[in-house]
Amino acid sequence: MKGRHTIVLLSIASALTFWIFDAFLGYLAFRTDTFWNLLSLEIPVRLLYSRSVMMVAILFFGVVVSHAYSQSRIAQEQTEAANLELKRSDQQLREEQAALRAERDRAQKYLDVVGVIILALDREGGVILINRQGCDILGRTEAELLGSNWFETCVKDSTRADARSVFSKLMEGSVSEVEVSEGVIVDRRGHQHIIEWHNTVLRNEHGGVIATLSAGEDITQRREAEEAERSLQDNLARTKRMESLGVLAGQVAHDLNNILMPIVALPDMIVRYVQSLAPDQDMTALKEDLLSISSAGKSAANVIRDLLTLGRRGRYQMAPLILNEVICEYMQTPAFRRCQKDSPAVHVQLELDDELLPISGSESHLSQVIMNLVSNACDAMPTGGTLKIATSNLYMDTRSLRYEPIAEGEYVRLVVADAGIGMEEATLDKIFEPFYTTKKMGRKSGTGLGLAVVYGVVKDHGGYIDVKSSSQTGTKFTLYFPICRSAVDHHSEAQELATGTEKILVIDDVGEQRAVAQRLMSRLGYNVTTASGGRNAVNIMREAKREQLRRGELAASPYDLIMLDMLMEDNFDGLDTYREICEVYPKPKCIVMSGFARTKRADEVLELSAGTFLAKPFTLAKLASTIRSEIDATR
Repeated sequence: MKGRHTIVLLSIASALTFWIFDAFLGYLAFRTDTFWNLLSLEIPVRLLYSRSVMMVAILFFGVVVSHAYSQSRIAQEQTEAANLELKRSDQQLREEQAALRAERDRAQKYLDVVGVIILALDREGGVILINRQGCDILGRTEAELLGSNWFETCVKDSTRADARSVFSKLMEGSVSEVEVSEGVIVDRRGHQHIIEWHNTVLRNEHGGVIATLSAGEDITQRREAEEAERSLQDNLARTKRMESLGVLAGQVAHDLNNILMPIVALPDMIVRYVQSLAPDQDMTALKEDLLSISSAGKSAANVIRDLLTLGRRGRYQMAPLILNEVICEYMQTPAFRRCQKDSPAVHVQLELDDELLPISGSESHLSQVIMNLVSNACDAMPTGGTLKIATSNLYMDTRSLRYEPIAEGEYVRLVVADAGIGMEEATLDKIFEPFYTTKKMGRKSGTGLGLAVVYGVVKDHGGYIDVKSSSQTGTKFTLYFPICRSAVDHHSEAQELATGTEKILVIDDVGEQRAVAQRLMSRLGYNVTTASGGRNAVNIMREAKREQLRRGELAASPYDLIMLDMLMEDNFDGLDTYREICEVYPKPKCIVMSGFARTKRADEVLELSAGTFLAKPFTLAKLASTIRSEIDATR
């Protein structure tokens, strides 16, 4: 306001000064002469008039200028005030945004530290939120999962429809907002996880459902433990029943054999004696009756033999043997020929592995196992079909079979499969119990001891048994016998083996497997180092390179060959291991070992390394030739 008043006063002062100056000029003109006087009488008037106008104009101009300045000043002050307010708002906004970021980070930390999956899905099933626990279980990054369709990416195919159904009901509001469900998700490596979900919904300001929010607990281990506990209890109960029956069988079998002895032996002698007394008499009918008695006695003797087997469980003479030889010898026995005669429409198909490894066993008892399985298979195909008998070497990780979990290790697998009528689930749960049978009364070998004997003998050999059956495909018995590694080594020593002195790094997360591999390779002359897993191997390689650089040496791989197991610790398998090793030493020579069939990830390792695949279990000779070929190969 002070500046505006100053302008007004200056304008008035200048106007007055200009008017006085003009009046003075007019006075001088009046004093000059008449002409000019006459003229000057008008001039001052005009001048006064014109100057007055000008003065008014100047006064008006001053006021206008003053007003314009005043308005400009007001606008400037308002702009400065607005800018100041804007700066204050911008600072407040930044502070609020920083507070929101801090709150978001704090909330994210809360989500990341909880031991369950936190998952939010939009109306289409797209992932809009997932915490670190969910990413870790799935083996994927948050960036990979956000925006992806949850059901297509992470849910098991066979449970996808059920999961979508629960999701749809939540979105429709047709179920309670805290809905508990159970489902199966699949991680990046294909491993399945059983998840118990607690589900609710998120709503907008109008109450409409816009998303689902779920908390999921991985209960896979709990379910496996519960299943293992049930299986253990069932096996314990079955074992106790079989042991008690075995004791009973052992007690009575000896006496029964003594009773049957004359029934089996005397009929033939009676026939010969009667014929000698009356050689001209037709003794055909009598002979048939006596032979029937003898046949029945022999059948009873077979039952007693099974009882004795149950009673003598565990008391076998064990020795290294090749299961193929036991199978081939059984197929030359009268028992197999009788089976062929009784089931002429059954075709036997043999698929025996030529490189089958030895097991430790009792030949007579294993032959009895094969006989009982073949007999059951023929009885299951009354109209004929194909009976398959197959053997193979196999490496198994720890997994659950139908009746019990199998320990990880090397096995010889025996498969006896028919294309018969199959068995129901309830029957499969009882088939190994003594005296349980589904055969009609009166049919041969219908005592229910055959499979009980099979189960007992397999367990006494440290083996495992699995059964799968359906009315469409028939029944398949799969038996697993531990490989006798000492017999394998002894057998291999008789062969000429390829040896060497190179350095080999063995990477396997199973201690027993590392120990076996180190022993075999050391016997071949190699300098062996072992790593307890992929990450441990990468650290060994990095430390070796640091030591080379410290000594000023050329940074070349300290190992001539890497023996790499494919399945190791979670989220870091053989492929992950080899990729990180390649960052330290470019593409070292590699042999991929696995107890499973070749997978895409194994093929990726082989493509990167141009290496070789070696299936577990392997013989010393096979190992020796594979190592030597890979080391000598030119890349």
